[in-house]
Amino acid sequence: MKNKIRLFALLSGCLIITLMISAQPVNIRTWEVFETSYTSSSLSQNPYVDYIGENEEAYLNARFSGISGEAEGKTITVPGFWDGAGIWKIRFAPPAGGTWKYETLSKDKRLTGKKGELKVTGWTEEEKKENPVRRGFIKVNRSEIRPGRYFTYSDGTPCLWIADTWWDWTNRNIAFESFKKLVDTRAGQ
Repeated sequence: MKNKIRLFALLSGCLIITLMISAQPVNIRTWEVFETSYTSSSLSQNPYVDYIGENEEAYLNARFSGISGEAEGKTITVPGFWDGAGIWKIRFAPPAGGTWKYETLSKDKRLTGKKGELKVTGWTEEEKKENPVRRGFIKVNRSEIRPGRYFTYSDGTPCLWIADTWWDWTNRNIAFESFKKLVDTRAGQ
């Protein structure tokens, strides 16, 4: 009887510790990607075909709700995606600092009702200067002067998008010195 009580106490302690660890909020920064994985109760060769009909909701969604800081009052629903076998994932890049709570929604009983919390802190201006991506996603300007004609980061900072196409770089007739000069020029720019 004593062994059973000890075993029960040990298992209860492990369960409590596991629940405490899983209940801890995740600490990330704005625009960093938070990813979480879940295992489905059923397997399918292609869940996108088998589980999702025309004009239906995603098989797995997560609703992120801001409860403090800049995030307060914001709600964002993110669709999950299938990652092979029975694994489904959610990825979320919080656009505002503060506390976000999330809960999964699905027809699958093993995927629905999963909850968690994110503590999100912002970047300093110095950190944003080091890496402009910390200003958010790149999007087409829709509100400032000349809407639709240039890009901005999510925080409204203009984004200079520069691209280069080297149509001829695979040409066997191009001299190596010409190619090297082009690469060195672009690296310097």
